[in-house]
Amino acid sequence: MFTTDIFKGQVALITGAGQPFADALIHRFASLGAQLALVYEKRDEEKALAVEAPAGTIRRECDGSDSQAVKTVVRAIAAELGRIDVLICAAYDGAAESLTEIAIDRWQRAIDAQLCSTMHFNREVIRPMMRNKSGRIINVIYALAGPIGNVASRGVAALTRTLAAELAPQGIYVNCIGVGELEEQGANHDGVKVVRQTTSIIRSAAPLGRLGRVDEVAEVAVFLASPAARLTSGHTMPASGGIYP
Repeated sequence: MFTTDIFKGQVALITGAGQPFADALIHRFASLGAQLALVYEKRDEEKALAVEAPAGTIRRECDGSDSQAVKTVVRAIAAELGRIDVLICAAYDGAAESLTEIAIDRWQRAIDAQLCSTMHFNREVIRPMMRNKSGRIINVIYALAGPIGNVASRGVAALTRTLAAELAPQGIYVNCIGVGELEEQGANHDGVKVVRQTTSIIRSAAPLGRLGRVDEVAEVAVFLASPAARLTSGHTMPASGGIYP
């Protein structure tokens, strides 16, 4: 569907490097000619540095919940590469605690990691995108990642719609991908398998009868970043096998 050089000359900044879905995005956008800038959290450093990427790829550690750290990293990337054409906020927190039992500090960290981080990166790429009067921002929401993920996803979707309306005159498109349960998204940040009672239910309830794969969802991101999505902005596109939204 897409030519192998569709993103040639474009810079794609991808957050969450070292995590399964972000790594699938890295491979796919690299295969389509994009220059890559990869951002990762400290906890994912080893995997992020090991992920295969084209020569010239920039890799930077950044705490997405720290607005000043995000500003420093994004501006350094824009200065070094001269532009940012695509932002994909794909970092995954995976907090699974119930809302009635979660500690307040854990709640704050989870919201910072999923909602505030998305806001910080969205806001910082606007300036380099406005210089070119074009840009694609894609926010990923893991809608079935537990109660906190459900709350944060609604916030990210609202943020996306609001920014899409504000930035349309500047030629900047802002969209979401609503991701369901993925086959590869099965471990927490300590490498311990997360036991989700919902997984078997999701598998049987999904109209497709299976979980999604990271490479399948990556194709949705490619579409939203491509010229094929000229009339798509402010939208949450489901990539969940029919479960969400």
